[in-house]
Amino acid sequence: MAGRLEKTNVLGVGVSQCTYSSATEMIASLAKCQQGGMVTACAVHLIMECQSDPLLKQQINEFDLVSPDGQPVRW
Repeated sequence: MAGRLEKTNVLGVGVSQCTYSSATEMIASLAKCQQGGMVTACAVHLIMECQSDPLLKQQINEFDLVSPDGQPVRW
């Protein structure tokens, strides 16, 4: 699998430390290797939903790329 980006724990949710370039590079690398991958944009709402839904949190933490969506998550 293509190299994963480092993640930061935000209330138990692993959010990828990425830029537009590194996220695009990772996705392109997965495609070039003909590998599937799970990618999502993570806003505050998703992080808060994960607080009351352990299964959702587990599933999100298995994603290859959890891109911060919005300044509060990025900060």
